[in-house]
Amino acid sequence: MDGIDKKIETEGGAAITAKEENGLKKFDIYKHIGPISRPNNGWTKELNYISWDDREPVYDIRTWNEDHTAYGKGVTVTAGEMVVLKELLQSRNVF
Repeated sequence: MDGIDKKIETEGGAAITAKEENGLKKFDIYKHIGPISRPNNGWTKELNYISWDDREPVYDIRTWNEDHTAYGKGVTVTAGEMVVLKELLQSRNVF
């Protein structure tokens, strides 16, 4: 995709970076936490620790294509919200 300035994530934890182009926002994936599901369309729903448009990093759940050059709609959660979410799920014996 033209205009994407991307660093490949390595085992050492290097970030994946892309700049705004063709409607995509700038993002830096600081930590790939893990896949949640892999629908049959080739994309993967993931939990990542990510910064959007140079803002404070947040936990992010959304679908990504294989090389992280395109993404779907998602949900972002701050660290404080993640603590509350964890407590809510534990109080309902989800884990």
